[in-house]
Parts: sequence; C-alpha cells; structure tokens
Amino acid sequence: MNVKLLCKYVVFILILIISGCNKSKINTNISKEEKFTPASTPHLQVPVFTPQEVEYLNQLRLKGKLKVSAYFSPGSFEEDSNDQYSGFQYDLIMGLSDYLDIDIEIKKILFTENFSNNGEIPDSIKTNSSLTYTPDVFKDSDICTGFITILPWRMQIMDMISYLPVRQMFISRNDDSITTLSDLNGKKIGYGIGTSYETTLSNIKNSYNKNFLSVPYKFEEKLIPKVSQGSIDGTIIDLQNLLLSLKEYPNLVAELPADDIEQVGWGAKKGNDLLRGLIQKYFHYAYETGLIERVFINTYSIGLKDYYSLIEYEGVELHELELSDAEFEWLINKRSTGTLSIATINSQEVYQVNDDGSITGFDYKIANSFAQTLGLKLDINIQDDITGFFAKDGVFDPEVTTNPNLVYSPNLLDKVDIYAGPFSIVPWREKLMTMIPMMPMGQILASRAGDEIKDFAELNGKRVAVLAGSYQETFIKNLMEEKGFSANFSYMQTTDEPLNFVKSGKADYLIDGAVYITKGMNNLEGMAVSPIKIDVVTVGWAVNKNNLILESILNKYINKMLSNGNFGRIWKETNGVDFEYYLNMIKE
Repeated sequence: MNVKLLCKYVVFILILIISGCNKSKINTNISKEEKFTPASTPHLQVPVFTPQEVEYLNQLRLKGKLKVSAYFSPGSFEEDSNDQYSGFQYDLIMGLSDYLDIDIEIKKILFTENFSNNGEIPDSIKTNSSLTYTPDVFKDSDICTGFITILPWRMQIMDMISYLPVRQMFISRNDDSITTLSDLNGKKIGYGIGTSYETTLSNIKNSYNKNFLSVPYKFEEKLIPKVSQGSIDGTIIDLQNLLLSLKEYPNLVAELPADDIEQVGWGAKKGNDLLRGLIQKYFHYAYETGLIERVFINTYSIGLKDYYSLIEYEGVELHELELSDAEFEWLINKRSTGTLSIATINSQEVYQVNDDGSITGFDYKIANSFAQTLGLKLDINIQDDITGFFAKDGVFDPEVTTNPNLVYSPNLLDKVDIYAGPFSIVPWREKLMTMIPMMPMGQILASRAGDEIKDFAELNGKRVAVLAGSYQETFIKNLMEEKGFSANFSYMQTTDEPLNFVKSGKADYLIDGAVYITKGMNNLEGMAVSPIKIDVVTVGWAVNKNNLILESILNKYINKMLSNGNFGRIWKETNGVDFEYYLNMIKE
C-alpha cells in the first residue's frame, strides 16, 4: 500500500465527514416487529434452514430472545448518553436478529469476560492444549460477539465462526512513514504494556534483528495522538482503531503490516452445532446481500475492497468456499492446531526469503493466501532435494516412475498438509498422491520478430541457442533425428542472457521455459514466439490421497482464485507478466 493510495482513503473519508455521514443509533431493546435492518438491507437471499435448525429457532423464540454479549470498543460497539448503541458489531447483531427473525437481548461485558472461568482466565490455557472449560459468558449469553481473534487456545473453549480477516499494522506520520522493516531502525515505537502489540514488537526484533526503541505506556494511554504530534514515531494498531485513526488524524498512514493476517469471529458454546451453523449461514448471507459491506462503510467510511488492499489481503473470503458440514468440521479441528503446513523448494519463482526479511515467490503467495482464508498460520518446510517429496523411508526408488505396481504414500505427506510448488502432473506421481491442477507450463520457441516458424523442420540450417549438455540440446537432437533436418547449435555461456543472445544475432532461435521467456519478453522488444506446442504439461500442488476433505477445500479455493482474478493478479505481481498473456504464449 503506497502513500498516494492511503491519501486517497483520507480524502474520501474527509468528504464523507464533511457531507455528514453518521452512524445509525438504535435502541437495543427493539422487538423483531420494530427492528431496523442496517442500510435497508434487501432480502436478496431467502434463508434456507434445515428442519433441525427450524426446531432450534422455534425453541429460542419460545424462550423469548437470543442472548448476545458484546464488549465496548470505538467504532465496533458504543453507547451514547441516551443509552442507544451504534457501531459495526451492533449493526451486525441487529442484522442477525432480522435474519433469524428473533428478538435480541444484548449484554455488555468486558473483553476478558469472553474467556474467563469463574471470573479469571487460567494462566495455562494458552499453553495447555488439553485444558478446556465453558467460559462464564455462556451462562447468560448464547453468542459472544466482537472482533475476537481466532486463536487455538480460544478454539479449545468455544466454537468460533470467522467473518473478517484482520491484521496489525504499523501506523506512522506520512512525512516520516514506516514502509519497510528497515524503516524501523532508529525509530521510537510505542506500545501498551501487556498487549499483544508488545509481543509483536518483540518478535520483530528477535526475528529480523531490527534496531528500534520500544517505548512502553500504560494500557489505557492513547498512543495515536502521540504519533500524530511526533512524541513517538509509530505504534502498532488493529482493525477498528486503525480505520478510525486514519479518519481522525489525516497526517497518519499505515503501510507496513506488523504480523500475519488472522481471522476474527464470533463465539458460541462449544458443541452447539445448530447455533454455530446458523451463525455461519448468517455471515454467508451478510456477504451475499452486501449487508456486511454496507455496515462496514457506515462505520469506517471505506469499503471492504479498499480495506483488503490496506492490509494486503489477497485471498478468498471463507464464506465463498461454501464449506460442507464435514469440511467445516475439518477446519474447526485444523484451527485447534493453528497452522497449515506446506513443503516447498527454495527458488526465486516459488519461495525465497529476501535480505530485508520479506518473502517472495508465487507458490508461497498462493499458499499464504490460502492459509489466511482458513484463519491459519503458514508453516513452511523447505526441501533441498526434489526426490525428498517422493521418498519412502528416506529413499527415492526411480522404479516408481515406470513400475505401475509400485505404490506408496511418501513419508513427507504424513508430516505436511500440502506440497506447494510447480509439480508436473504425471501418472507416476498421481499413484502416490492427489494432485490439484493449477495451470499449464512448458517450453516455448522464441526468435526475433518476423522469424516465427510453424514446424520444427523449418529449423533446418538455423542456429539454436543452447547450453552444452542441456535438456534443450538433447530435445533438438532428438527432433533432428525424428524429422530429418539439421540445425546448428550456438552454445551460450552460463553468464549469457538467452533472449539477448538471440536478439543480438548470435543465434536465431531459443527454446526455454514458458515462464522465463514470457517474463523476459515482457521487457524486451523485437522478440516473438512461434506457434508450436512444446511439452506443455499441467502443474499443480499435492495432498495425501487419504485427505479427501483438504483436496476438496483446496480445489474450491484454487477455482475461486482463478475466477475472481486474484490468481492472475498474484501471478503478475510475482512474475512481472500478465497471466492471460502467459497463457496465450503456450496455448496450442
């Protein structure tokens, strides 16, 4: 996110403020007959409930009301002097009332009461994965609401239904902005004692060896004015405070993420599958009808698309995957571990850690986006040797590539969830694992513009650029024998840039990987590709053959990323070339 884009947000926000854009304020004790739906939400989708859900709702209506707890937070849930509530969470709560056609009773609580047991949160709950209890909040409430980050220890004590990605961001002044981790050096960064921000700053110092001064303040102290006035250079801030601060302090910007994207959600008593399912359906409805978009704009003055850009969210909303009950159960169990594990290789195109600590690579970006959608952290396992992906008991037997009766599950797939990399989908690999198709890859033939050919036989007498002993040299030799022509080889050195080697006249043609050629030609005029298909194969990721649910979820995710354009956008960002242009280069 650059400064100009954030300035655009601020200008847009100021226009809305000047024009008198106000939050809705409604009394909490309104019955369903009088109930207001935020921003006149249209019923674009008729709720479809199972017979069991209908029966459960009828029982709730007989009791009188659905009891919902909420904690006060600026912009999220607030109360004015007339005992009227407003804010993003309040509008969502009233939307739920409308969706379920039931009265709502709201109970105000402290944030810590969401997790307390007999008035306190056990110290060991965050480290003891076997500890569980029913939080006090569910003695008087059916649902606890708010921006409650979904963490493994919280999943131990309640069922959580996610609805929005969030991210902690560094906030700084636009005349001395913090845009990279290196910008932190020499800065004074404030934090509240005992907050998660303190932990985040500590992690950044330890992981990236950055030299900045962490300045502690009391939990209650307001740090945003201190950044704006210049007494500190920056601080870390979360969703609602971030957006409200950009509205109130136009000299502030947020351009550097402080941690990974996480999911926030509402909580229900553990084991209440019917209520959990109803809330899940409600959030799906809220997105499909635009309700969540309208109440977000109503509170924060920017839309979800701009918000996602601000926090650099590149994924798919969880509701878009339309998870089945079995898939949702799998996700609940997976979230109890907190991580999604992948095995990959260390290369510029796939996964690479840069000197400044940032990580690049197309497959990493897609995998991280998938983890964000699921509300999980990405755990990365780097393999030094590609045979390790297909080994059994530490050994790769080449016979597996030719013997149809040799079938097993690679040991690595027992340790990780996904193989994330451009693995060619070939029959012998499909014996060992389930392959998830992603895109075509292959070799293409490049030349100077005007020298394109339609058949390999036209290479007769021409000079083909190759590295001595390379796959391309062997490929051309086999073609000459098969088609009866004779081409000449122009041998390159490893220091030569292949496309420039051809453009400068040292050779007439070049065969190389499609990704490499398209990236190079994007910045090199006067080159063209011949309309000849060469070894085009489908590449994809892999999962354990027994993990049918993960296979289904990943397929849904990839298809959604392809259809909504995010796949192509990430491809262009990481490879520097338009995805459609690349596909056209290798099509038949």
